[in-house]
Amino acid sequence: MYKRQVSLGPSHVDVGTTLSMLAALRYRQSRMDEAEALYRRVLAIDAVAREAGDARTLRDLRGMAAVYRAQKRYREADSLWTVTLERQEQSLGREHPDVGKTLNNIGVLAYSDGRYEDAARYYARARPILEKALGAEHPTVAGVVNNQGEVLWKLKRLGEAEPLLRQALAVKERLYAPGHTSIATTLHGLAGVLRDVGRVAESESLYLRAVQIRESANNPGDLAETLRDYAVLLRSTGRAGQSVELEQRAAGLK
Repeated sequence: MYKRQVSLGPSHVDVGTTLSMLAALRYRQSRMDEAEALYRRVLAIDAVAREAGDARTLRDLRGMAAVYRAQKRYREADSLWTVTLERQEQSLGREHPDVGKTLNNIGVLAYSDGRYEDAARYYARARPILEKALGAEHPTVAGVVNNQGEVLWKLKRLGEAEPLLRQALAVKERLYAPGHTSIATTLHGLAGVLRDVGRVAESESLYLRAVQIRESANNPGDLAETLRDYAVLLRSTGRAGQSVELEQRAAGLK
């Protein structure tokens, strides 16, 4: 289906493979400028040495997209994910699980960029593909169900969001140990939904569980997020003093 523009020798391909591995390493080390420069070199080699739908080319596109996302360059990341999606659909078919994973990743980018309607559409496409391919109890499926529930919460579609988040939570509690950070993610989202529908006691119980898990994890940004949202609940119930304490604690987290 795809044609190479130029035929390069094995040495060029080997160089591209090495550069790709190094770029991925720099990404894991959070050395994003270096990772970006390396991925640019890799993709230039891919363009002439490999088919457009080659799995290694798609891997490198995803790698560059991850760098852009880490740099909060969401539109550039989205462009690369869109290219990846088009090539996967052509080479693998629209129902392949890799297509579902890419749809989920594009949804995550749209969510990060505040484009909640777009994110909801991508998650809605990703979910049935992944459920069919992997089964409802798979962690990847639980992740996309959680994502769909969270974006529906942001869109104030609370009646749709709650059952999805409860489904994701039930699966995660079967898959993971009680203190797993993925469980805290879903607890946080479900607590927000229950807070917004006025079920204060249930919401507070979930916030407390999420805080407990996130206190034990090494991610102060996540803990600060939960503390701030829990503070909103406390303020809405007249507990302004406790709310201020949580807000101050959140502000002190780096």
